[in-house]
Amino acid sequence: MTDRATARPASAADIPELERLYHLLASEMEALRPVWPLTDGLAHPVAATLGDMLQDRAWTVLLGQLDEVPVGFLAWCDESMLPQAGGDRIAAVRFLFTEPEARRVGIGEAMI
Repeated sequence: MTDRATARPASAADIPELERLYHLLASEMEALRPVWPLTDGLAHPVAATLGDMLQDRAWTVLLGQLDEVPVGFLAWCDESMLPQAGGDRIAAVRFLFTEPEARRVGIGEAMI
């Protein structure tokens, strides 16, 4: 990871950038699996869903940056494990994306 690759918690002010990045992710995923936007993507309107995620304590949304320019995001949810886990919880990563031009420079590592 370089000093240029950083991550920070996203805020409501970041929703337009998160929405832009989400649409890039959705396009990439839909090309691989056409049903993805209907089964694994975010509910529409995307900006409202992102806003709900940012306000929900179960979600953590991070913005990945290269030289302070947003180029990726990570969203994970605090979830219960199966009953046999005895009430333990786990961080389930639901979305992890970096713009293609910014890959292999440590953005994903900074977010994780």
